[in-house]
Amino acid sequence: MKILTRCFILISILLPALSHAQDRAAVDKLATQIEALFPEREGYVVSVEGDQLILDLKLGQDIKPGDRLKLIRYGDDIIHPVTKKKIGRKETDLGEVVLLDVRADFSTAHTLDPATKALAGDGVRLPFQQIKLLIAPPSNRSSKKIDSQQLQVNLQQSLAQRPRFETSTFELGLWMLENNLDLPRLLEAGNLEKLRASVDVDFILVPEVNQVKEQTVLNYQLHSARDGSVKKQARILARELPEQGDRPRVQAPPVAAQRQIAPKEMLEYETRQSFNLEILDLDVGDVNGDGKKDLVVITDKRVIILDPSGDKFKKLAMFNAPDASLNFISVDVGDFNKNGRDEIFVSAEADNKLASFILEVDGNRFRALAQDEKRYYRVLRPLDAPTQLVSQTSGFHDPFNGPVEILEFNGSGYAPAGALRLPEKYGFEFILYGLTQGHLTNKKEKDTLFLDNDFHLRVYSSDGRLIVKSDEYYGHDPRQISVGVREDVSGIVREGEPVQYRSRLELIRHKGSRYLLLPKNHRLGGALLSRMVIINNSSLVLLQATREGFEKVYETKKQKGYLAGYQVIDNGESGKHLVVATVTGTAPGETKRSTLFKYRWND
Repeated sequence: MKILTRCFILISILLPALSHAQDRAAVDKLATQIEALFPEREGYVVSVEGDQLILDLKLGQDIKPGDRLKLIRYGDDIIHPVTKKKIGRKETDLGEVVLLDVRADFSTAHTLDPATKALAGDGVRLPFQQIKLLIAPPSNRSSKKIDSQQLQVNLQQSLAQRPRFETSTFELGLWMLENNLDLPRLLEAGNLEKLRASVDVDFILVPEVNQVKEQTVLNYQLHSARDGSVKKQARILARELPEQGDRPRVQAPPVAAQRQIAPKEMLEYETRQSFNLEILDLDVGDVNGDGKKDLVVITDKRVIILDPSGDKFKKLAMFNAPDASLNFISVDVGDFNKNGRDEIFVSAEADNKLASFILEVDGNRFRALAQDEKRYYRVLRPLDAPTQLVSQTSGFHDPFNGPVEILEFNGSGYAPAGALRLPEKYGFEFILYGLTQGHLTNKKEKDTLFLDNDFHLRVYSSDGRLIVKSDEYYGHDPRQISVGVREDVSGIVREGEPVQYRSRLELIRHKGSRYLLLPKNHRLGGALLSRMVIINNSSLVLLQATREGFEKVYETKKQKGYLAGYQVIDNGESGKHLVVATVTGTAPGETKRSTLFKYRWND
């Protein structure tokens, strides 16, 4: 009986694995066939005639006059020290050659540098280039209930494992729906041009499941994203494909794994500048109406406007707190009175009470639009939705109380226009810090993203369903907000409880993909204590929104101190830049010092 039980357990373990292997066999075969379409482009120098090279290139390669190839000098064989077998040849990179003419029997080229002397027998090779693929939602014309989403994920995973390819998680099906397109219309030149403006893509893979004599067949067509032409089409017998309800979905391949082989990092460091002050927060906007983005930073008692466009952050203007008791908490920027100049919303406290204010740049001076406001301010920039100004009040003995309200300009001031729609979750108190919204899973309703009390990232759908809860902790911060909290002389809290500051969450769209930016303040003691806020160093993390949730795709290098703020500067055609502020010297007795880092977003 024990033997039968063990056999049953063994079979129950092996069957899903066998089914999964069959499930992936057709997908992997498809990926192998597509990979074979893009062989390494290489050849040899047959002869040298003056400054012209005669090349023997492999037939069928997608090359044209003007393409550049590396010129390689081959050296001695490389012999394995144990097996004594030849495993390669030494290569010396001599430079580049440019193709002049491409023919069936031979090609001609010349060296880019006239000083480079090529010899017969030298090799030429096209530099490695990743091919960017977009996978269309598979259509099912069989009688089986195929899980099309899982099949699409399996295709992405199989192709992404091959260094030649980079697969995009861009929601092509949703994009086609939004633009009222079917597949034939998508492949029209004008629509392909529109698609390439949204996502960087070379080819579109169109899979289709059919049935031939009760056998499942996986058809596919590989279309050029330039002109819609068919590069390859084939049919593969598929014994097993994922069916609805078969098993839990396999998560899409980590995008980070794809990025490791990319030729450029997502963010390229540009410059840094240090200041002998403590930056508390920063935001970006056009505060003087000249059409250029300004960087607005705050210290505990100053608002400073900087020009972020050059190698150095140039100071343009500064506003000092009018009262010594006033302490700034956060800053947000946005044009809500629609006069072409962004207002500056400063959340502040004085004498343990909120005393926030609103500024506007009027010519060469600051003008106060509102003062001594008993509310916090935050500007939310939901993905694919209008920017919102929200606020929240403090309690009698608590830093935060009541709903997060939407504010609208009514011609004379900023008045509440209803509560921000948030999921009702028992035990969760939403505050406006560490909070944003965006259309991630639903085109009509916004999802809510926030950092919970333990600094886990949570994402809830509009109907209150938990979509994502991060394993990692994000946004830890050594600062506390204690407005309204009363303490005795010794500093022991008697009434109310301070709330840990939670960093800004920013959703952005870049090249058709959606990203969430999050500070990662690395704590002393690692993740053992979620509320440990002694910060060793910090970095900024980029998470990419996928069908399965979020995938970490990039993290900036760790810098000393904690990350106090960050913001993206979108300069339109000139690209996106990212500014990050870190603060060091947080230990008692140390001089606080801040550093602004600027990164350029690589396309």
